[in-house]
Amino acid sequence: MDVVAEPSQIKGTVKAPPSKSMTQRAIAAALLADGQTTILNPSFCDDSLAAISIAEGLGAKVIQSGSDLKITGSRELKETNLNCRESGLAVRMFSPVAALYPAEIIMTGADFF
Repeated sequence: MDVVAEPSQIKGTVKAPPSKSMTQRAIAAALLADGQTTILNPSFCDDSLAAISIAEGLGAKVIQSGSDLKITGSRELKETNLNCRESGLAVRMFSPVAALYPAEIIMTGADFF
């Protein structure tokens, strides 16, 4: 049996799976940015949903548009009790962001509401 290998090209598009930690970082950056930010192909896992909730509490307007997120940053504090759920990254990343606000903000986790 003879096998002949011929040159060829690979064509197509591969969509990378969403990253939980990159989504949370993008949400935090969008909260602090002026104007609207669009996050393409975000993760919608529990940790990312916690980050969205925190961003909204800190004033961001978050709209899910299809599989994307549109976030408009704001400095208008809406909530002073923020629940990070079970996301260690969220509590570490949003604590210094919350410190930028001139109010006492309580950050809780897991079963605290």
